[in-house]
Amino acid sequence: MSSKTTIFVGLESERTADESDQAQAASDKMMAVAVLNFIASREANRRASRQPVDYDRECEDCFSVIGRQRMEHSPEATRCIDCQHHYETQARLHAKRS
Repeated sequence: MSSKTTIFVGLESERTADESDQAQAASDKMMAVAVLNFIASREANRRASRQPVDYDRECEDCFSVIGRQRMEHSPEATRCIDCQHHYETQARLHAKRS
């Protein structure tokens, strides 16, 4: 009688492991779908919130037009390349003095 119990316990644990594997696989699939949906939603929000690049934006320091190439590379730029270089150089010098 004890051998039947051992066999039954062995079969029961195999079935439990198989059910556990199936549950884990289903959980993994649901997580992957959720992650993909999140990424797609985030990308859609980014595209919707993008403003067109203002190629005629003026430099905040010298008031000249920043320039198309700089605006394409750095749409958030508020200074022309010369003024940005000067600004960064001054910031480094100030940081060294402090």
